[in-house]
Amino acid sequence: MCRVEPAPCSRTALVRDRYIDEIKAEMKEERFKKVDDGVWDDIVARMKERERKRVEYDKKDTTVTAEIYLTVLKDEIVELKSRLESTETGYLIPTISTLQQRVREMEND
Repeated sequence: MCRVEPAPCSRTALVRDRYIDEIKAEMKEERFKKVDDGVWDDIVARMKERERKRVEYDKKDTTVTAEIYLTVLKDEIVELKSRLESTETGYLIPTISTLQQRVREMEND
């Protein structure tokens, strides 16, 4: 009779599955140990400090203000208009129109 050997990938899967089963068995036997109160308090304090720093960072004004944004849009409109020529620049017209509309929207808000 012919002896059938599993493909290498099947052997790898079997070894992996056995290893996972061993880990699961060890985890069932092993219980989590209670962390010392002092250590736990240090961990909680570090977590609170990180959260405080994150909230403080989020409060900072890291966004571009509306005035700067409007100035940039208007400068871009001027630049695009300067690039307009009589031929082959028609693709700029819708862009200019869209930017002008956005400027009007922002100025009305």
